[in-house]
Amino acid sequence: MSLSASGRLHCGEREQLREQFLDDYPGAVLSDQVLPSVAYLHVIKQQCAQKAWEWIPWRRIVSEEHALQKRTNAQRGSLWIWLKFWRRLQGLLDQTAELEVGPSPFRLQNLLMVRANAFAFCNTGQLKLRNAYVNSFIEAYTRHVPEGFRPPSVSEAEEADRRVLLEVFRLVYKGWSMDSALQSVFGERDLFRQYLVCMPRAMKKQQPIPAKGKHSGRTRRELDSPPLKRRKQICFDHKQGKCHRGDACKFSHELAPPQAPAVE
Repeated sequence: MSLSASGRLHCGEREQLREQFLDDYPGAVLSDQVLPSVAYLHVIKQQCAQKAWEWIPWRRIVSEEHALQKRTNAQRGSLWIWLKFWRRLQGLLDQTAELEVGPSPFRLQNLLMVRANAFAFCNTGQLKLRNAYVNSFIEAYTRHVPEGFRPPSVSEAEEADRRVLLEVFRLVYKGWSMDSALQSVFGERDLFRQYLVCMPRAMKKQQPIPAKGKHSGRTRRELDSPPLKRRKQICFDHKQGKCHRGDACKFSHELAPPQAPAVE
C-alpha cells in the first residue's frame, strides 16, 4: 500500500493495514498497548519501503495508548499542568507512571511488541519470529540474578536490544532474508545471552569496625602504662627517707626505675 499524497500515513491507511494484519494472523490481539501509533508506523513503513533499516531508540516507539495520552494532555492545556503539579505536591500522583521507559518487564514487553507489530504490518518478517525475539529478550532480562550481581539497567537493556537488532540488519544488508537473520541472531547464536548480562554490584568502601571494650583504639604501649591522670610523681622525700606523710602523701612511694650508668 502506498502512502497518501502528502507522503504521510494517516489513520485510514493504518486501519487497512490493521485489517490485513488480523487476516494474516487471526490469533493476534491488537490492544492499544501494542498497536503502533500512526507516526511510528509511518517511520517503519518508510524504512521497509526504502530497505533502509535502522534501530530506533525506545523513547520513539509509541503505541496508540501513549499517543492518545499525549493528545489528551495537550488538549487539557495549562490548567491540567497546574493540576498535575498540585497533585504531585500532595503526593496524589504516581510519578513512576509518567516515565516513558521504565524497568518493568511488562512495559518493555509491550514496547517491543509495538515494534514487532509495526514490522508485521509492513510484511517484513514473520510475526512468530518477532514474538520469539521479544520472548528471548524478556527471558534474558528477567533471568535469575546471582548473589553479588545486579540485574541489567534499562539503559543496558536498551543497548543490548540495539546491538542485537543492528546485527539482524547487518545480515539483511548482506543478502539474508529478515526471517533468516532473526532466526540466526536470537535463536542459533542467542546474542541476548551475551549482551544482556547481570553485572557485579559496586563494592562499597567498608569503614573499619571499632573493637568493643574500653581499650579499643589504644596501642600496646598505652595499654601497658597507667593512664596519665592516675600516674603519680615519685616522692623524693621518701627516696631519701625523710617523708613522714605516709599514705596521705600525694606522691608515689614506689621506687623509681633504675637508670643505666653513664658510659665514660
